Amino acid sequence: MPGEQKKHVQAIRKIEGCQVAYDSEDVFTLEVYTQLPPLPAVSWTEGLFGKDFVHRAGTVGVPDNRVEEVIPHLQRLPYLRRVVVLQSDTSSDGQVQAAVEKIRASVPDVEALLLQFDFHIEDTTGAAKSS
Repeated sequence: MPGEQKKHVQAIRKIEGCQVAYDSEDVFTLEVYTQLPPLPAVSWTEGLFGKDFVHRAGTVGVPDNRVEEVIPHLQRLPYLRRVVVLQSDTSSDGQVQAAVEKIRASVPDVEALLLQFDFHIEDTTGAAKSS
């Protein structure tokens, strides 16, 4: 089983923009499109047998435009609990919702969430000027 998990985790991480968090790392940062650095071995068993022998891949982050590629791997992760769909800049709300629904239909026992960042940056430096 650990070898099977490792194979699918590696395949997911090769898909652009995808991340995998193990049960001990179940967090996503604002840097969702970058790879998280590997954690040091926390026990002698992890150091000897590897992360996939000791930990379970529990959360996957996937850009909405990569869902089709990642679904076959999601279906092979037995301890998967959550899939976070990351909205790309070019996707409409309808495309993102369709991606979430596709995951829910393909991997029904997994929580599928949408992670959307909506930043508005405004330059207010000119507001204090007086005539």
